[in-house]
Amino acid sequence: PTYYPLDFDFEEGYVGNTAKASDGIYILVNERDGTQKREDTYTDENGKVINESYDEPRYVTRLYKTDFEGKNLEKLPNFEFENNSVYDVAKEVYGGISYLFVTVEGNPGVLRYENITTIDLPEDFDPSKDDKWQYEQHYTSTYYFETFDSTGKTLVSKEISKITDGEEGMSADYLSFDSKGNVYVGNWRGFEVYSPDLSEKLFASKEEMNTDGFVKLSDGSVGISLWGESGMEIKR
Repeated sequence: PTYYPLDFDFEEGYVGNTAKASDGIYILVNERDGTQKREDTYTDENGKVINESYDEPRYVTRLYKTDFEGKNLEKLPNFEFENNSVYDVAKEVYGGISYLFVTVEGNPGVLRYENITTIDLPEDFDPSKDDKWQYEQHYTSTYYFETFDSTGKTLVSKEISKITDGEEGMSADYLSFDSKGNVYVGNWRGFEVYSPDLSEKLFASKEEMNTDGFVKLSDGSVGISLWGESGMEIKR
């Protein structure tokens, strides 16, 4: 192998997902960008409610592109994702990016998720005397398929699946396209296939498959990597 250095210009951060295009490589980078105010409320060992306010590092996810030799590294100016987490007493919100890809048209895209947990607390709930997690919880996880132009401006943003109230469903951890542009989305349990414009679900696997990822094959079909009876297998 040949290794090429990437000259990122940020104070602190790390490289996340990568995706290959016909003319280079897209790279998601989580980088520090100043500080932000954070407020926390908790109960100490004596049962006293403590309210704290402090500054913490602010991190944002940005999208870069480089050629195949690590040169001409450029940041897409219109792409920026910040995980604006919310941790209220009765509601917690957390989001992120699970996958980076390039469409058959050559546009970069991501699978993005938003997890929301709400808790049915009584009106007289006292966090210093009671544990909120003993009350009924409702969990919603929503996944979005999003694509961007060469500057990072959003072209498409569509919800593709949702899991609600603790019911098991299809998360979105892997993605691929076949030669017709159909979109394959899956996780370890199985996969689903959508039409190119995501207006129609064409297929959904019914049994747990222990899926480990997708690969586009030379004939334009999609291969699925999974655990089989003899170990790792690839099936068309």
